[in-house]
Amino acid sequence: MPPTAPRRSRAHQIAEQIRDAIIEARFDFGEPISEESLAAAFEVSRTPVREALGQLQMQELVEVRPRAGTFVFTPTMADITALNEYRLLLEVQAAHLAIVRNQVALARDLAPLVTRLQRAVTEEDTPAIGRLDTQVHRTIVAHADNEYLLRGYDMILPRAACLRAQLSRRLTHEPHWAFGEYENLAGFVRRGEIDKLVATLTDNSQRTGELYRQVFLDGAEPVDTEISRLRARLTGA
Repeated sequence: MPPTAPRRSRAHQIAEQIRDAIIEARFDFGEPISEESLAAAFEVSRTPVREALGQLQMQELVEVRPRAGTFVFTPTMADITALNEYRLLLEVQAAHLAIVRNQVALARDLAPLVTRLQRAVTEEDTPAIGRLDTQVHRTIVAHADNEYLLRGYDMILPRAACLRAQLSRRLTHEPHWAFGEYENLAGFVRRGEIDKLVATLTDNSQRTGELYRQVFLDGAEPVDTEISRLRARLTGA
């Protein structure tokens, strides 16, 4: 095995752990990410951390600013609008193709996801809400059986998932904010009611943009950089 393989593997593991923490809203938008603090939290040198952050930069989850440092990405309203428009275009096209090509399988696979999502909402399990909501949307796209459509969707999925998680974390007073008629999704697919399926996806996209304006334009929350707390946020403990 080449001598560099373990270091690269460790960098990938670190990248995945930071990625999960960002997507699950354990880090705030615009929050500084210190290479030194991360190296201490992971008990490694700064080299694999730097490589991990480079991977996350390629996924547009972090921004590296010269002479300033690395920060969790901060979406502008223009970013959110463009992301939602692109995501909705892909989801609507995927919904049409999935009902034509995999109607029965899609209805079957959506049903347990929606049930688990409803349970997570009832239990106010914010991380599970974000994960399951993402799985619902991706399941629709995956059943379109179009490799290029799914590849394009997966490119923007981390940022979209992060946005949903950030909104869920803040909107504790309105836990059903993003779900609308989600409980009926499997039925819409099973009955071939594409118009209702598309309307639900469209409503979800529009609510995301509206709620972002309400929640995120007043500034970020205080940042906690203590190493022990950083470890907890990275692991979700």
